Amino acid sequence: MAVPPPLIIDLEQLQNSLIAQATNGGADGLEYVRLRAKLLREPVVKDLLPDFVHKYRDLGQFWGWIKYHLGTYRERRDLIWNAFRPAFEAVEKGLTGPVHAVASERSPS
Repeated sequence: MAVPPPLIIDLEQLQNSLIAQATNGGADGLEYVRLRAKLLREPVVKDLLPDFVHKYRDLGQFWGWIKYHLGTYRERRDLIWNAFRPAFEAVEKGLTGPVHAVASERSPS
């Protein structure tokens, strides 16, 4: 089995931090801030990250939005998974040029 590229690992960790925060509040806030900053500088995925990653700089801000936006853990997980899908697909397909899809069209705000 091949080792996933570092970018996939970073995306998974960021996604998992958001899911943890949205479902039980057990996420590492400093790790979220670090990964968010790193991925927002990454040309391959920065424009494909969900709007809420661009908008909310820390997990407290994200929680303030998600807790009122969706009422159940399942809905929150589904929203986060679907919102990250374009970024994962770009990395998995090896896209390195400009990306024309807009993540905000895929994730409700």
